[in-house]
Amino acid sequence: MTEAIRAAVNENDLVNRARGETFVGRRGELAQLASIAAGVAGSGRGQLVVVAGDAGVGKSALVREFTGQLSGDGWSAGASMSPRGR
Repeated sequence: MTEAIRAAVNENDLVNRARGETFVGRRGELAQLASIAAGVAGSGRGQLVVVAGDAGVGKSALVREFTGQLSGDGWSAGASMSPRGR
């Protein structure tokens, strides 16, 4: 993980604690996403990542956490989630 992304993760943890929010689990997956972002940084290319899994395992929280970190670092990040049951 690059230093900028590592700093963003640490800063985001502090912000979450101040808000009373906690991002629990999924640190490995968050690190994988950060690694992908580090590979994209400066490449001039975009990247599509699909996060899939069973209902209730934390996909939405993972995406919100990561896109929040990217946005905080000045990236343009978007997410789309399918409606339940479809």
